[in-house]
Amino acid sequence: MSVILHIETATDLCSVAVSQDTAIIFQTDNLPKEGEEQTAQKGTNHASILGTMVDEALSFTDNHAIPFDAVAVSGGPGSYTGLRIGVSMAKGIAYGRNLKLISLPTLEVQCVPVLLVHDDLPEDALLCPMLDARRMEVYTALCTRALKTVLPIQPMVIDEHSFEQQLND
Repeated sequence: MSVILHIETATDLCSVAVSQDTAIIFQTDNLPKEGEEQTAQKGTNHASILGTMVDEALSFTDNHAIPFDAVAVSGGPGSYTGLRIGVSMAKGIAYGRNLKLISLPTLEVQCVPVLLVHDDLPEDALLCPMLDARRMEVYTALCTRALKTVLPIQPMVIDEHSFEQQLND
């Protein structure tokens, strides 16, 4: 049985969760609550809210006497400031509690829900996750259903010819 503290700060959404084996047993994020205005939650305010969110998760596990095995954090690509904040918090917790630290590639993690929901994808399907990199660019990659890299993570300006070669292959 493994218990992992998860920290996500690569995008505008900041979230913290605790999983036990494959089940989420605690979760908090900066999504607007019912009745709150969406714009109040937008932007990168991770530095001001992440500590409270992590404290809530740690309090939950401490109150239930659930020991952690590891801390997992987004490794990017994504918001540079957001990643620094998340990785710093994760490293501090891992060091302070003598836990393993796991870095997860943000774009690969974005593929997982697609694979879980669409189990009928063809074997030769390519997945192309993207994150806004600003200045008309996106961070993107191409990978197979097995998450094997076809095109490594890179910033790109996307047009109608961006993936022609990979699709032809």
